[in-house]
Amino acid sequence: PASNAAAGQDPKTTVTWVDRNGSEEPLPVRPDDYTFARISPDGTKIALVVGALLVRNTAPAIWLFDQRTQNLSLLTGDPAGDDEPLWSSDSSRIFFRSLRSGSTDVYEIDPDTGETTLIAPATPEIPNPGPWSVSPDDQTLALISAATLADGNIATLSVADGEFARLLFGAESEVEPSISSHGGWFAYTNNTASQANPEINIRPFPDAARTRIPVGPGQQPVFSRDGSELFYFDGKGLVAAPIAYEPTLSVGPPRRLFESDAYLWAALGRAWDVDPSGERFLMIRAPAQAAGAEPASLRVDVVVNWVEELKSRVPTE
Repeated sequence: PASNAAAGQDPKTTVTWVDRNGSEEPLPVRPDDYTFARISPDGTKIALVVGALLVRNTAPAIWLFDQRTQNLSLLTGDPAGDDEPLWSSDSSRIFFRSLRSGSTDVYEIDPDTGETTLIAPATPEIPNPGPWSVSPDDQTLALISAATLADGNIATLSVADGEFARLLFGAESEVEPSISSHGGWFAYTNNTASQANPEINIRPFPDAARTRIPVGPGQQPVFSRDGSELFYFDGKGLVAAPIAYEPTLSVGPPRRLFESDAYLWAALGRAWDVDPSGERFLMIRAPAQAAGAEPASLRVDVVVNWVEELKSRVPTE
């Protein structure tokens, strides 16, 4: 994963709203090691992850920021580590990944009561599943599954019965699935050694083999709440591409909204999100760069023997 701080450091990132013109409005939370940011679909709360298990040897925890009260409170922080929060489409639950049971399993939690339920444990066929997107009916999760950092795949998980299924599994690295609000399509990032840059594609959901619609160079695609736009990072800044669904899905010319290398576009997971209005974006601002340091979006920390490192941190009998 990419990171803006060397392993072992204690980076202090901040969280900010950014509008379509690039103007910022800081979120009133203390500086900390923020690595994930997800807004509830009703726009009232924000799930933030503090900490990063593998890169900085800290157990991540999920915090909630209430936009009405302006309070930040701990939602779940098992000593083994909790991360990858994903809101249900009705904002009543948060799906997340945890090591608390000895493997990287998928759970859900009620933000109001704290009641936590195991949805599905990881399997040899679907290793290290991380929730990334949810269908409009809250019945299916799209997840990233990876045995190593170089071979990400996309799987689905039935919330009702806890059954995994492969969606895009192959020789290529296919990650970061975003299901449209219409439910019939998903965008994702394709990144292979033969490509100079990651590429974004759109496929039907869940019949991914039926067709593929290229979007262009980029990563971290996210559909707007109404599905009319696809936002993504093109290597220089945030881009918006218009989406039409009739007579079939088509992608209009993309337009860069603003340029910046100050944010954690693709640090350890979804480090940014789109407000339900589609008019502003929640970003994690990278730590201030020292004089002469490389730009934030170009620094990469490599985790060697990632799977072995993960296993060493999982408690055993």
